[in-house]
Amino acid sequence: MLTDEGVVYSWGGKNDHGELGRSATTQDLEKKPSPIGDAIKAEVIVSIACGHYHCLALSKSGVLYSWGWNKAGQLGKDNLTATTPQNQLLEKSPVQVKPFTGTEDALIVKSCSCGPESSACVTTKGDIYVWGAVSHYLFKLGGCKYAHGENVSMPVKLKNVPNSKDCKPDMISCYKDRLATTMGHADLLDELENTINALKTRSATLMSLTRHWKVGTAKLDIAEDDENLGVEELNNLNAEFKKHLSTLKDRIKQVHTLRSDCELELQGIGRELTVCDQQDTAFTDDAAKLEVKLGELNVDAQGRKRTIDTQLKDIKHFKSSNERTKMQLLAQRDKLEQQKWKLSQELTEAEQQKQQVESRTKLLKSLARGDLGKDYNSSLDDGLRIAHSKHNELAATNPATLAGEGSFIGFREVLGISDRALGDVSSALKEVSAAVKGGDGNVLETLLESNLKLRKEYNLLLAERLSRAESADASGSMKKGEEQDNLEVFFNEARNPGPEKETKVKKKKGIFSHGSGSSAAI
Repeated sequence: MLTDEGVVYSWGGKNDHGELGRSATTQDLEKKPSPIGDAIKAEVIVSIACGHYHCLALSKSGVLYSWGWNKAGQLGKDNLTATTPQNQLLEKSPVQVKPFTGTEDALIVKSCSCGPESSACVTTKGDIYVWGAVSHYLFKLGGCKYAHGENVSMPVKLKNVPNSKDCKPDMISCYKDRLATTMGHADLLDELENTINALKTRSATLMSLTRHWKVGTAKLDIAEDDENLGVEELNNLNAEFKKHLSTLKDRIKQVHTLRSDCELELQGIGRELTVCDQQDTAFTDDAAKLEVKLGELNVDAQGRKRTIDTQLKDIKHFKSSNERTKMQLLAQRDKLEQQKWKLSQELTEAEQQKQQVESRTKLLKSLARGDLGKDYNSSLDDGLRIAHSKHNELAATNPATLAGEGSFIGFREVLGISDRALGDVSSALKEVSAAVKGGDGNVLETLLESNLKLRKEYNLLLAERLSRAESADASGSMKKGEEQDNLEVFFNEARNPGPEKETKVKKKKGIFSHGSGSSAAI
């Protein structure tokens, strides 16, 4: 297990191959989750992978660690020979994987994976390295010969891996004799830029909706079954949710039918088992009666004795056949009960997913209507109300909003108060993930954190432009009357979008006035 703080815990098994990465000599210590050994306690781990008897851990700095059983060279620590002692194949604490060949910047690992006795990783340069069993199958048996000094127990770079200017290997997964990788952006900045643009688009959508709620503009009248939510992105999400919900409903109906069929078959098998038990009892009683008759016969009644012996043999044969039938029925019953249990588990999971999708659909419609968190009788839970309140707090930190709420000595005071308010909101965002049910808390918290980051950048941009407007033009010189023009441009850019008004900006003793004299209003 990997925690958010980058600490690795392990538990389970017998630890006879060092797979826990720590000392655990008793069953209690093996079962109790505990941190991995001292070798990586000082590192922040960002990714882990587990094989059959070995594990990998990737640190924030791109260093790869391994521990466990090095039977096939999967730890990547040293060269193996046929005479290597058994005790030298075990590593009960993490060791650093042997350095890769290549330039210094090619050694930073981006992702890693474990097979049963295999290991593989992708570097930030897009190179794929393998060691252990997968290396043996790909190189020694696969026709790609090892170079001088390379072998199965050290990371070896794969040749001819697709790696262009636009895309390169990203995440990897390996098995005994094969591996697979996804392709990502070749330039990390491009990948980050796409993510930032997507977050900006979502933030702009939410800000637009917030303005609708705040200024009391016409709200969308959306029925429960209406597909048009007024915003293209919300409509796309709504369509995805409806498709997923339809699939879940069909699967739930199918599982109900399959489970009903299992129950009917189990009832039929139960009746047949009852018949088998009744027949076995009857055969036993008949055999007992024949045994009594056989004991009462005279020595001279040989013909009668042979008849009774034949009847007893027939009863024994019938009992054996009945027992075999009973065992077959019991095996069928066990199989059907397991199938019914799996169907019940699947039904429970599908019902939970259906409930989650329905909750998210209602959330989207509440967003579009503009009544998110306002009605205590709504379907939204308390956690989502907290997320909405944090979003409102973020919106309230906008300098343009703050400046219109009261009197301030200059716009720099407004920026200072906005920065302090953003700090307070940042420290309280963990309340969202702690309160929201259904696993959506982390998603909402990430969205709010992205919004928070954009607002901090916006404040920095305003401060920079204000300094430039107060001081001089871009060349650093001050011309008569230019300061007035620069400040007018600044306030026109920073002003909150709204109806155009005739405004006049003045500077007098460090106090900026706007309109009828509201201090520092924008």
